[in-house]
Amino acid sequence: MSRRCTEHQVLPDSPTQEWLYERLNGLTPADFHKDRIAICMPPHLSPPLALQDVWHTIGDTSLLLNGALVAVMLIFCDPMDTKQMQLCTRFVQTLSKQSQLVILVAHSVAPHLQTQASEEDAHVLAISQALKAGVDDVIMGEHTGMALVAALRAKVAVHANLACKVEHSLAEREHMLHCLEDLREIHHDAIWDYLRQRLCIQLPWVDTRVAPGEPCEIGGFKVGANIGRGAFGKVFKLDHSGPDCAHASKGEVVKTIPKDGIQTTSQLRSLGSHISLMTLLSSEPWAHPNLVKLHQVYHTKTHICFRMEDAGPMNLNARLYEREESDLALSTSKANSIITQCITALSHLHLGPKIAHRDIKPENIIVSEEASSVRIKLADFDMATNINDDLERPTELRGTFPFFAPEMVLARNAKVLPTDVWSMGMVVLEVMCSLNCIMHILQLSDMMEGTTQATVNMMKSIHSYFLHPHAVPSFLGRRIQPELKDLMGVSEMFLLGMLQVLPDQRWTAKQLLEALPLLSEGLPSTLVGSAGALKKLRSFEEVSAHGKFQDVRDGVTDMVQAEKSTPDGQATLTLVTPTPPPEPRKFPPTRRPFSTGNRPTSNAHL
Repeated sequence: MSRRCTEHQVLPDSPTQEWLYERLNGLTPADFHKDRIAICMPPHLSPPLALQDVWHTIGDTSLLLNGALVAVMLIFCDPMDTKQMQLCTRFVQTLSKQSQLVILVAHSVAPHLQTQASEEDAHVLAISQALKAGVDDVIMGEHTGMALVAALRAKVAVHANLACKVEHSLAEREHMLHCLEDLREIHHDAIWDYLRQRLCIQLPWVDTRVAPGEPCEIGGFKVGANIGRGAFGKVFKLDHSGPDCAHASKGEVVKTIPKDGIQTTSQLRSLGSHISLMTLLSSEPWAHPNLVKLHQVYHTKTHICFRMEDAGPMNLNARLYEREESDLALSTSKANSIITQCITALSHLHLGPKIAHRDIKPENIIVSEEASSVRIKLADFDMATNINDDLERPTELRGTFPFFAPEMVLARNAKVLPTDVWSMGMVVLEVMCSLNCIMHILQLSDMMEGTTQATVNMMKSIHSYFLHPHAVPSFLGRRIQPELKDLMGVSEMFLLGMLQVLPDQRWTAKQLLEALPLLSEGLPSTLVGSAGALKKLRSFEEVSAHGKFQDVRDGVTDMVQAEKSTPDGQATLTLVTPTPPPEPRKFPPTRRPFSTGNRPTSNAHL
C-alpha cells in the first residue's frame, strides 16, 4: 500500500524541492521497479518519506559497495546546472564497473516557474557528456506521478529487450566459436596426423615437452634473441651453454614456422619438400660451403622448428644497405668474392642435386664478413623444388619482385632453372650498382600498388628494357659503384649472359661455372666496351648455346692477355660509347614510394 508524502514530510524550502515532492507524490519504490532501485539526488534535495529507504546523495560511497544489489539507478539532476552535471558525471564514472542500469532524470523547477526557454544546444551537449561518462539513458520532459513511472518502465523494458538480444547473440557467437574450435581440431588432426603419414612427410612426432607457442627451449638448447623474420617464420639464436649441447657445433640458429600457416595439402607437400631438400643439401655428397646446413627438425604442438648453422650476422640486403647509408664500401676483392660464391652455390644446386631455389634475392644470402674476406651462404629454401628434366612447366608466380624472371609473369609456360639464373643476375646487378637500382632507373617505384596487374606492368617494363642489346653496358655505365669499376668488364659479360630476356638464350649454370675463372683473371671494361669485343661477346652467347663454350672462352681470354701485354698499358682496341637504350615509359606517381627492405613478395602475397 502506497504511503503518501503528507503528514511527516519536511516542508519544501525551494521551488526545486517543491517540484520534486510534486513529481514523486504518492509513489513508492515498487512503482518504479520490481527489484531494488536507488534514487540519487543532489545534496540540497531531501527525499519524500516513502522513498527514504532507496534515497542516496550523488556521490554516496555506499552505492559503490552495494551497487551489485541495485537493478536500476535513477539520478535526478538539472542538465542546465553545470555543477550538478559535473557532480553527476564524476559519480557515474566511479560506477563504470557496476552492472546496474543508470538513468538520468531531468529535474529543475515546475514548468510555470521556468522563466526562460530551454536552450536545446546546451541540453544536447550536457546530455552527450553524461552519456559518454556512462549514463545508459535519459528521461527528459520532467514527468510527474505515474507518467514518470511509465517513462521509466518503458526505458527499462527497452534496455531489457536489448540486453536479451545481446545475450542471445553472444550465446550464438560462443556456440559458433566452439564449433569453429572443433573444426580446427579436426582440420589439425587431418593435416598433421593423417596427411602427414599419407604423404610420408619426414617429420618427427610432436614433442609434448615443449609448451605451445614460440619455444623457449628445444632439443636441450635455450632459444635466444630473435635475429630475423621471413615470409614463413622467425629465426632465433641458440644458446649452447646447456649440458645436452656439447655435441652440437658452435654457431647455430633455429627457424620456427607456425603450423597454423599450413592449411592445405599443397602447403604440407611444400613443407615436406623443404625438409627433404634441406636434408639432402646438408648431407654428402650434396653439402656445399655456400649453402646453409640443416642439423635437425623438431615438431611441437604449434611450430615446426629447423635447427641450422648460423651463417652470419646479416644478409646481403642489409650489407648493401650499410654500403649506401653508412659509407661501408665493398672492396673490389669482396664484391668479386660475393659474386663468385653466389654463382658457385647456384651452379652446385643446378648441376648437382638439380634443385631450383626459386627465391634468390639479397635477403636470402647470408653474409659473414671479416677485414679482408667475406663468406656467403644461400639460405631459405622454402620455395625450392627438384627439377629432374629440362621441360617447360606452367608458370607459378613464386619469388620476390623485382628478382623473378619476366617469363614467370608474362609467359604461360617456362623452364624453372633459367629463372634462378635471372634472379642471380639481378642480385649481381645490385652488388655492382645499388639496392633497387632497376626500380630507380626505370622509375618503377611510381607503379608499386601491390596488385598482380601492377606487377605485370612492371615486369613488362623490365622485359622491354633488357631486350635492348646495350641495356646492360648503359646501366653499368650510369650506376656502377665507383670502387667497383675494375670489375665493370667481367661483370658486364656475366650480366649480358644472365639477364637475357629470352630463357633459351640465357646462360646456364654450367656456362656460368665455366666462365667463372674470368672473374679472377679480370676483363677490362675497354675490351667489353669496344665494338669488336661486343661482337665477340654476342658470339660467345650464341656459340655457348650450341655447346662450344670452351673455344669461345679461350678466345676471350687470349684477347684479355693481348690487351694486358701492350707496352704502354693502353688498350689497342678502339673505344666506342654504347648506344643508350630508349628512355623508359614514364608513369604517373601513385604516392607509394618504394622502400628498401620492404619488397612485396609475390608467392602468397600477390
